[in-house]
Amino acid sequence: MSGHVAAGCLGLIGVQTLVSDDLEIIRRVLHGEVDRFAELIARYQQHVAKITNGHVPPDRVAEVAHDVFVRAYTSLSSFSGQSRF
Repeated sequence: MSGHVAAGCLGLIGVQTLVSDDLEIIRRVLHGEVDRFAELIARYQQHVAKITNGHVPPDRVAEVAHDVFVRAYTSLSSFSGQSRF
């Protein structure tokens, strides 16, 4: 998932900071703080919904978006950090 940039943080530094935040959240989730994954969901849910909306019927967007996050969660241990979450 591409980096989420909050309003006012459109520079490269803002993106790097958020990516670093993602990596820290992932590290914490992998070390047992599983509730921290909710931060990634909150950060990326609109982005995932927009992408999903363009590919599935409207009544399936929520279900498919949920599946995206389930797959992301179950694949966290193989995330290398070489790309954006």
